[in-house]
Amino acid sequence: MVKSSAPVFVLLSGFVFGVEEPSIKTFLTIFTIGSGIFLTTLTNTSFDKYGFFLISFASFMAGFRWAFVQFLIEKKKLQKNNILNTIRDLCLPICLLLLSLSLIFEGYTNIFTSEFFNTPNAIKKNVMVILGSGVLSFCLLCSEFLLVSYTSVVFLSVSGIFKELVIVFYSVCRKEVTMSRINYGGLFVSMVGMLMYNYCRKRQP
Repeated sequence: MVKSSAPVFVLLSGFVFGVEEPSIKTFLTIFTIGSGIFLTTLTNTSFDKYGFFLISFASFMAGFRWAFVQFLIEKKKLQKNNILNTIRDLCLPICLLLLSLSLIFEGYTNIFTSEFFNTPNAIKKNVMVILGSGVLSFCLLCSEFLLVSYTSVVFLSVSGIFKELVIVFYSVCRKEVTMSRINYGGLFVSMVGMLMYNYCRKRQP
């Protein structure tokens, strides 16, 4: 439920970096979508301060990250291969940081003596899985960055919300999820918000 605030953080971060033009209409539209997502996922649950803080911080960082990505892409637009340059500038430091943290917390010996690397077959299988996942992740990242470069980070966020709503609708059709009237109301509000966003985009020059 708290994660539904991510589109609002995306928009606010876009305002800060100057990649989105400040607009009350746009803010209200995104707020409507976020409110709809909140109501769609609303369930009876206990409140945990630590979890609330972590998810709120994660939502904020997600918004900050994508706004920063659009800022870098627009900054490098005069360069050739600006998408690949942006991926290199962002992903290489992140990769080195995660590798360092993994070696520190997991331990070099623990990684290579685990069940994933203790036999030649396990090594072959897991190296192929890692490489295949890496290629798929790279293709996904390139497509997301291209989408941001041709549209905006807010459009990407709204597209992600639409994907989540399709998953919810599919789960309801398969009777894997039971929704209350409030949840259905939230689904309706989200769809109205998306229609408003699409209408506002088409009216922009």
